[in-house]
Amino acid sequence: MVTGIVHGSSHIKGANTLITTSAGTWGWIHFIGGIIGVAAGFGVFSEAAWARLLGILIATFSIVVNFTFVPLQPWWVLTIIFIDLWVIHALFVHRRLLDQA
Repeated sequence: MVTGIVHGSSHIKGANTLITTSAGTWGWIHFIGGIIGVAAGFGVFSEAAWARLLGILIATFSIVVNFTFVPLQPWWVLTIIFIDLWVIHALFVHRRLLDQA
């Protein structure tokens, strides 16, 4: 990620690429997305409802994006999709232990 931000033109573009942004752009997108994800994680630990919703949206977006990579790395993509589904399930069914007693 840091290499993508510092050295923005350090990747090779193929003739049939779907997305043609520079590596610097991808570096900044991942950096900002990571900051948002960490903020949502801290929000989940503080039991904020907005953080649970943001976590569900991030995991849903991850599932949609990973479907595009199935031809390249099918087993890794399926693993990530199952982890995302597990995260979505955990964020939906989360309840405090005191509420269940």
